[in-house]
Amino acid sequence: ATGFIKTFFSHLFHVVKETISTITSLGTPIIYTNKEGKDVLLSGPYFAPLDLIVNSNFSLIDWVDRESKKYQIKPENLMEWIICNNGVADMRPKAVLNTAKTYKEGLLDDVRSFEKGADFREAVNTLKQKNGRNLRENYHYNSSGLLAYTQRVTGLYEQLEKFDLSLGTLNGWKALFPVDANNNHPLIPGLVEAMRMYCEGLGKITGTEFLYPKYGYFE
Repeated sequence: ATGFIKTFFSHLFHVVKETISTITSLGTPIIYTNKEGKDVLLSGPYFAPLDLIVNSNFSLIDWVDRESKKYQIKPENLMEWIICNNGVADMRPKAVLNTAKTYKEGLLDDVRSFEKGADFREAVNTLKQKNGRNLRENYHYNSSGLLAYTQRVTGLYEQLEKFDLSLGTLNGWKALFPVDANNNHPLIPGLVEAMRMYCEGLGKITGTEFLYPKYGYFE
């Protein structure tokens, strides 16, 4: 690249580098992979994902070691669970998929790492299929990492392309109320009441509600 494009991306790289090297005052730690291929975790004096006061370089390590021994979990699995489930800004070039609500019942096969987008998509779609057949509470899952983020955004774009703008607000209805293979609307407890509150101005809406329940990942 040359000229304006080279200048633009040089400035963009500088801004990103400065951003990941800066700890916010909100207690959100950042993890990224350095040039040597090692993960680096940046945190201020408060580690919000664990409600932990960091008073030394080993505060987090000591906590992970204690909990790992107590619940017989591999320390690396527990750390990945914290990053994925509890709100660490994950800037690493991979995708982590977690299916455990809590680590206290063990994390065997619950935390998986992916290097390829296709493998991450397959794993998420498998969970979505299980949720579609599950009559009880949906299986818990969340993800982190740059690969997971780019795959989610790409999947959302692919789904939005299927919307017909001529349908107007019907697109919002289609996004909020899923349709099964028989073109029927499955019963979702609480969703109708939630929509009533939104219509009456009693609900807090951020815009992301329109991505619920099946939009935001991929098909």
